[in-house]
Amino acid sequence: MGARSGYRGAWISVLSLWPSLCVAEGSIAFSQDPNGGASWGTAFNYKTVYEAESAALQSCGQSGRNCVTIATFNNSCIALAVQKNGNGWATRSNANVGQARRDALNACVSMGRACNVRASFCDTVKEIVKTTICTQPVFAEEIRLRASMDGTQKKTDEVADAINYLRAKYCREIEGNPVSEQEAHLSDNCYQYTGIFRGERVYWGACLE
Repeated sequence: MGARSGYRGAWISVLSLWPSLCVAEGSIAFSQDPNGGASWGTAFNYKTVYEAESAALQSCGQSGRNCVTIATFNNSCIALAVQKNGNGWATRSNANVGQARRDALNACVSMGRACNVRASFCDTVKEIVKTTICTQPVFAEEIRLRASMDGTQKKTDEVADAINYLRAKYCREIEGNPVSEQEAHLSDNCYQYTGIFRGERVYWGACLE
């Protein structure tokens, strides 16, 4: 769990910072190198999916670029197998860590190259579901800001700063899920919801798998 802190832009690539149908407190992040290398980061036994994904992305970002979340899981064992001299990968979960390792290795090898199991561990913390709610439709603006990213660090930092500002000004975190009265389709599989929470109109979002 000792991932490096202060990686300002890593979470921008993750669309599941808000509540989703797939919640977990363990995560694996992965980075593919065009030259055939690979980097990865892991996190487990976190209380929320956001914390786990952020920690895994930060860990991966210490040695890789453009890391993305490739697996999240809850109360299970998981294994990551990576191709030798390549960046192909496979993850598998199981109640038994040994079986998870075997399944991940077999799935990776089936892609045509020799593989090694690079990480395997079990998560044991019960998920605490939390929702970021806002008094303004911030999630829609986040989607628009993310769409403006061009891959440069400068633009990534600008978008991160803008989203952090919006969240700090208009949003707070609560435990559980508020009741939705209406939803709006924003892009691809992303939606914004609105409802009344403790007498106040609030907004939240999710990108569903």
